[in-house]
Amino acid sequence: MKHVNEFIQAQFDELGLTNENNRITVHNPEAEHPDPSTKTIPCFEADRNGNLVINFWTIDRELIPYYKKGTGKMSHINSKLAFFHQIRLQEPKGDQKYIIPKGQGTYPYFPPTLCDAFEQKKKIKTLFLTEGAKKAWRVSLVSEEVACVGLTSITHFRDGETKKLHHHILRLIDTCEVENVIILWDGDCRDISEKELGVQGDLSQRPRTFYGAAKKIRELALEHNSNLAVHFFHVNSDCFPEHPKGLDDLVNSADAAGQLDEVMKELLNVSQQKNTYFYKQVITSSLSALLRYFGLGGIHDFWPLHMEKIGDDRPFNFGGDIYEWSTETDCLILRKPAWAKHVFRIGDEYFEHINKPIINRGDEDAPRFRKELVKRNVGTLKMKYGKKFAQYVEYFDGFCCMPDHFDFQLSYKGFFNKYFPLRHKAEPGDIPSILQLFKHIFGEENRERNGQSYLMYQLGLDYVQLLLTRPTQHLPVLILYSPENNTGKSTFGNLLLDLFGDNAIQISNSDLKSDFNEPLAGKNLAICEETLLDRKVDVERIKALSTAHQITVNAKNQRQYSLDFFTKFQFYSNNKRMIYVTEHDDRFWILRVPQLKEKDPFFLDKLKAEIPAFIHFLKHRKLVAPHEGRMYFHPELYLTDVFEDTVELNQPGDARHLRTQLEELFAALQDEGIDEILMPLKDINKELFNGRLQVSWLKEILADHLKIGRLLDENGKSKVTRGKYPRIVEKYNENETSDTESFSPKVQWIGFNGRPYVFKRSDFLSDDT
Repeated sequence: MKHVNEFIQAQFDELGLTNENNRITVHNPEAEHPDPSTKTIPCFEADRNGNLVINFWTIDRELIPYYKKGTGKMSHINSKLAFFHQIRLQEPKGDQKYIIPKGQGTYPYFPPTLCDAFEQKKKIKTLFLTEGAKKAWRVSLVSEEVACVGLTSITHFRDGETKKLHHHILRLIDTCEVENVIILWDGDCRDISEKELGVQGDLSQRPRTFYGAAKKIRELALEHNSNLAVHFFHVNSDCFPEHPKGLDDLVNSADAAGQLDEVMKELLNVSQQKNTYFYKQVITSSLSALLRYFGLGGIHDFWPLHMEKIGDDRPFNFGGDIYEWSTETDCLILRKPAWAKHVFRIGDEYFEHINKPIINRGDEDAPRFRKELVKRNVGTLKMKYGKKFAQYVEYFDGFCCMPDHFDFQLSYKGFFNKYFPLRHKAEPGDIPSILQLFKHIFGEENRERNGQSYLMYQLGLDYVQLLLTRPTQHLPVLILYSPENNTGKSTFGNLLLDLFGDNAIQISNSDLKSDFNEPLAGKNLAICEETLLDRKVDVERIKALSTAHQITVNAKNQRQYSLDFFTKFQFYSNNKRMIYVTEHDDRFWILRVPQLKEKDPFFLDKLKAEIPAFIHFLKHRKLVAPHEGRMYFHPELYLTDVFEDTVELNQPGDARHLRTQLEELFAALQDEGIDEILMPLKDINKELFNGRLQVSWLKEILADHLKIGRLLDENGKSKVTRGKYPRIVEKYNENETSDTESFSPKVQWIGFNGRPYVFKRSDFLSDDT
């Protein structure tokens, strides 16, 4: 490894930097008195870690300010003003040599000579766009006639807001009356990726990226000014023994060989036919020749260009199709077309993976897609892929469902996996918006168990972490309730739908009641909004599915088959009676979600941007709650007050009626200090139901819904006794001086002889009532 000074010195030497030329006067739009608004800064400098810092400015010489996020809990407050720059790392991170400020957009690099030309409104006949600030700087230092803009990447040419060419480039084109725009790539722009060759990845991807960027720049330049002439250049790396790749390498090789003038002359002569140092092509009117030049017109363009590197008898991927050069037949053979990756024969039937468009609630102009496996008949596949399609289709013995978000396999021992790979890749990063949402949905209340304290939102993180890292683990049925709108329930659901992608599904009430359960098969998560499952039979089905290990899949026009089942359910509703639950149902985690204090229309976009970092966070996070039951969590951690309210609300009307009557009785007896009321069964029916209930139903209400038992003797048997029970008699207020008419309860005591039930005041009224 080079020492810091050696690395920086080598960079300065390559760039031709001196104390005189490594300076530029710029304007600081954020300057406040007494700081000067104009100052001189170095164009290139070293940071404290020994990396090369490339300072950026606009075509007007204005610094580009942004606020660099601080650290710690007050990171949103202690942000610091910084200015846009690019860093050339002394020690690259893998293939990454350069970094720019994260989340601050991209900007083109304008050498000082180009800023001078813009200020003077000097006519620029030819404008070059190349990848790299160093290249633009180096060539502008050699010749002021060369007007070259540096892009931080071949794909960084758009304005973040308008999606057109960056507006400072367009201003330069207009102000300096540019006639020719030259897209100048490195000498290796047509090369295939060695890495993709090793893993049988798509070899057309790398050259297609370079071609695609040139194509789009041409389109945007002509969209702005149809009179422009657009050309494509790349460095000829064989022109010098050093095989220069970029424009800066070419300049340095030419300088060492004493051929700098010739190189600059050829560079500026855009119409020159025979060239030594550059490949040139006019692309103003057509891109077909450039497409073929990049080997992308078809396999017969691609193979001659890369046959030496690929070699014989070696399968390779071109655009998803797998080819191989056969030395026996001396020709290319199509081993497997791209479409065959999506068509399968499973048992006696054919299936195809399709991407079904679904509405994107976050951006309706850009539809989302859900991958589905649909049945196909032979005739359809012949029409779509040809009569010989079957020779390319892979065969599987049947279906299985093996979820794995980090080591996905399409098949297991000859069985087709109905699960899908995770769309997102884990990446380190911050997740402030996601943590904010979890604290809002689950709350920051403490739950106690076995002397341990657990924050509710941490339990919520446990829940999603288990979905991600242990997808077969049964979990409670999560129910989010709020009578108001704008609470974040749908936002939370959309986050999870995006996180789990094709392994999550939105369902309706009718889906849950349907006999066809195939949409649920193989899914990790099912989310139902506007839930209304007030029938006991529907809830019993959900309860059974929430702990099922296998189901028989019933799909339309398809044979039934068994499949492992691990789908977790979530229900959202504004109706408190959304689902029928009893106090014995310990599988339901019901949360009352409050309204959001502030409405951020871009909050969902922020959440989705944090998903890769969220996956990384959950993958390495330690679970807070211990594994204590079939639903992982102990019910004490998730059975909330809202659950108890829902249980009470879902009691039969007769049970609610009886509870209300007893509450009124105890309230009327409050001043008399009565803590218990004894009433035989027949008197309960007579006094409180007018004798209309069947005895068996009344017993069920008392035992199962109100948990009321009879008076027992020492042996635990119901006891016959004499006693009195209260009856409320209502009459008008007798105070003649009162201006209001009211009822005041009068209690009468009725004698009985029988086996009474015991009602306790504490079961019906709280101490402060």
